[in-house]
Amino acid sequence: MSKFLIKTIIFIILLICTISLIYLILPINEDSYLFGFVDKDIQLSKISNEKIIFMGGSNLAFGLNSKEIQQNTDKSVVNMGTHAGVGLHFMIEVIKPFLSKNDIIFISPEYEQFAMDIFWGSQTLVNLVAINPNYYKILNSKQKITILKKIFEPVQSKFRYFIFSILNLSNVNNKKNKEQIYTRKAFNEFGDVISHLSAPIHTITTEGKLQVDEKNIKYSIDFLNEFYLYCRNHKVKLYFIYPCLMEKSYNENVNEINKIVNNVNEKIHIPIIGKPEDFIFNEDFFFDTPYHLNAEGRIIRTKILLKAIQKYL
Repeated sequence: MSKFLIKTIIFIILLICTISLIYLILPINEDSYLFGFVDKDIQLSKISNEKIIFMGGSNLAFGLNSKEIQQNTDKSVVNMGTHAGVGLHFMIEVIKPFLSKNDIIFISPEYEQFAMDIFWGSQTLVNLVAINPNYYKILNSKQKITILKKIFEPVQSKFRYFIFSILNLSNVNNKKNKEQIYTRKAFNEFGDVISHLSAPIHTITTEGKLQVDEKNIKYSIDFLNEFYLYCRNHKVKLYFIYPCLMEKSYNENVNEINKIVNNVNEKIHIPIIGKPEDFIFNEDFFFDTPYHLNAEGRIIRTKILLKAIQKYL
């Protein structure tokens, strides 16, 4: 083995050790929005009676009044919706240990879970695992490789938080959290984001054009079908609901969405409640993205949802 190769290996080992040491020593921002996912995970683990679980991304976090649903169903409700970037694969795997007989799951993933590689998780999943390393154990090999490739970002994030804390620049952090909308405190005891309900009107940031990939559509549907079989074997009821979406974004991506919807309707084994059009709303009912409903939109979506799910309870 050449001296150069030996030095390179030693350098890489030292670099990894240094990064790991920095990460372990630096304090973590416990007010991070993603900590909300960890809190929901803990909440879910504490419920021993029959429960209703809403699973998906932030379309559920911002667009659901779980308290109203619990009052109308007499079942404990947990809204696990947090961020689409953790990936549909992870969303499903993380709740499996907490499922019990007669639980009811309503899964409402964003269209990106079928259109792009987000199914496996994006940088958001890396950041979440950095917050709670225990999640690393439930990742598959593909996700673990992604973690290793993108681990620098959470290290940098920790370092920035450390510097801000030392220099007492909490106000800078607050602005970056959009007036405290995206923090751990954003969620209520049911897992719903409520920090935006009385917030001023925000500019709606569009998600961009959907990039449909037949391979990813197949991955997502196959995995959902596997999860449906898992639920049936464990006496858990599972239903699929299309996500809420701003009408403008729906119209801009209608061909791509139709391709996803056609595949889902034809190939998914999970009972589907409603149609995509049932949850398409005018821009006036959205907060800051085409998936995030505002206070009024949240009321309307919850009413529609309650009526639609009644016969499945």
